[in-house]
Amino acid sequence: MIQNLIDITDKLVIKSKESILQLDLKLQQKKRNQEIYYSNNNDDDKDNTDIDSDNDEYVLFIAQLNSLHIRSKYIRDKLKSSNGLNKSNATTSLIIDNPNEYVKHLVYEYKDITNKLNTFARNNLTISDSISNNSKSPSSQSSKESFQPKPLRIYSRPVSYTHLR
Repeated sequence: MIQNLIDITDKLVIKSKESILQLDLKLQQKKRNQEIYYSNNNDDDKDNTDIDSDNDEYVLFIAQLNSLHIRSKYIRDKLKSSNGLNKSNATTSLIIDNPNEYVKHLVYEYKDITNKLNTFARNNLTISDSISNNSKSPSSQSSKESFQPKPLRIYSRPVSYTHLR
């Protein structure tokens, strides 16, 4: 049973770290896209309140995932250390009253954070798409729009019957 909890907390540690890295990468990409957009449009008096609130949301998600990551790592280490000990020392080394419930709570917390993050990302997807579409230069947009592919010509080879001789 303790080994199952250790495996679950291992997965939580890995998943939370991956989520943090992906979210950080997304935040950096979003900042770059915004910088490109504003530099192309020469907006000196741009309103950053929406951008800042989105960035604050991302930072909040990163903080929640970081907290979850640290707590999962702590519980995993405690479970690992108690798993190698005999039963009398295991209860004294593990500070948590009910590790099964605590790990279950961590899993639910991870699910809750990722669900909220997915909802937030879906809502902001259209905004970031419009910014990235607007950041393209007009010449690249017009050349893509004017591209008309031509049908391929298929040439047949003359049939050779030399292998039949």
